[in-house]
Amino acid sequence: MGNYGSGPIKVLAIDYHRNGVGGAGFYVVLFTIPNNPYETMLAVSFECEDAELKQYHEGEIAILSVEQLENKNIEFAKGNSYRYEFFEKEIKKVIKEFITKERQRLGFE
Repeated sequence: MGNYGSGPIKVLAIDYHRNGVGGAGFYVVLFTIPNNPYETMLAVSFECEDAELKQYHEGEIAILSVEQLENKNIEFAKGNSYRYEFFEKEIKKVIKEFITKERQRLGFE
């Protein structure tokens, strides 16, 4: 397992997207990590739409380096693959905070 540093991620931006009108929803989080604040990371967190499956699995998270994407590197295990479990807890936390703020902003809470 890699070492991505200790401490919280620094969130640069977060938003919600949907693939078309009826497509799967997902959250996008841009962030930096403590041991490399000059590299921007991209987390894409896909929701689990299946109610039966959701009790076992909440969804998927993909983690990529924006700088590696700019260099057209999308290869697994060659500089642009990261283990989501290193970031999962914090990514889910910032998504929940985002949802709460959006619900408040829209007058649902």
